[in-house]
Amino acid sequence: MRSRCVSRAGVCLLLAMLFSSVLAVAVDGRDFAGYYNVGDAADQGNQVQLTLRVRVFNYSGQDLRQALVVLHQPASTGIYAVSKPIKLLPALKDGKVSEQVTVPKHVYEQWQKGNAPELSIVYVDGHGTRWEKSIQVAPRPVSYF
Repeated sequence: MRSRCVSRAGVCLLLAMLFSSVLAVAVDGRDFAGYYNVGDAADQGNQVQLTLRVRVFNYSGQDLRQALVVLHQPASTGIYAVSKPIKLLPALKDGKVSEQVTVPKHVYEQWQKGNAPELSIVYVDGHGTRWEKSIQVAPRPVSYF
């Protein structure tokens, strides 16, 4: 009888540890995801000027104020554009950003082939700590925005 109690306690402890580790990954995992659309493209030689629309969902668990969406150069520390601040992006809600940007033609062509833009969100939390986290995005038609 005693071995059953010990094994049940061990199984319960193991399940509790497993469950807590899954929750920890979810909190620090994909905090921001969304959709994007590229439109109004105008060829300017080696560059393309376009409208980038982003709908970002906040799964971080905290309300964000004055968050910025940043468009990064692929595989680089460079930045193509920074959005106007999103006044309030509540937890478990979404916010929309639409900006005129200029990118190299080869980058635009990659987006047309299905490669997503490299986006991040920059914000300061309630403790004054600055964060920059990536936004995983997928394409959507303009009617979604």
